[in-house]
Amino acid sequence: WLKPLGPSGRRGCRPALAHLPALRARARGRMEKPADKQSGMGWLPAAAACIAALCWASLPSNVGETDIRANQTPAYSLEDLRRYTSDKGDGSILIAVWGRVFNVTSGSEFYSTGEGYSVFAGHDCTRAFAIASTKKKWLNKGLDGVSEAKIRHLNDTYWGTYIEKYTIVGRLTDPPY
Repeated sequence: WLKPLGPSGRRGCRPALAHLPALRARARGRMEKPADKQSGMGWLPAAAACIAALCWASLPSNVGETDIRANQTPAYSLEDLRRYTSDKGDGSILIAVWGRVFNVTSGSEFYSTGEGYSVFAGHDCTRAFAIASTKKKWLNKGLDGVSEAKIRHLNDTYWGTYIEKYTIVGRLTDPPY
C-alpha cells in the first residue's frame, strides 16, 4: 500500500488512493480493514506482463541479424583515422576515445585546423584526455602509467561529454591500450 522504494531508498509517503479512507480510519484509532481486502499490489502482475511483452517485441526476429549489424559498424585503424581532419578527405573530423570513433565535425569551432583542439582531429585521444593534455605526444598512446584516478576522471567527464554531444560512427580496430 506504500509506493515502492525510491532512488533514496525511502518508501514513498503517499499511500495508494484506493486505501486512503481505511488509512485515515486507522489513524483515528479504528482498525478497519479495507473493504476490497486487496493488498494494493494488483497492478504488479499487469505491469510485469507489459514489461515482458515489450521485451519480447523488441527482440530481433533473427538472432543472426544482430551479428550482421555488429559487423557492419564501420571500423577504423589509427592510420584510417588520420585522414579525418578538417583539411583532409571529405572535411569530416573524427577522433577516438576508448576505441569508439566520434564524428566531432559539428564542433568544428574547436577541432578545425588552427583551433584550440585541432591537435586531436584524426587521432585516438584517450590518454591525452585522461591526463588533460593537449600535447600531440600523448595522442595514439597507451594508458601505461596513467593513475586510476585519472582514468576515473576520463570516464566521468570526457566520455560522458562525448557520448552526449557527438555521434559514434565506428570503432577503432587497433587501439593502443
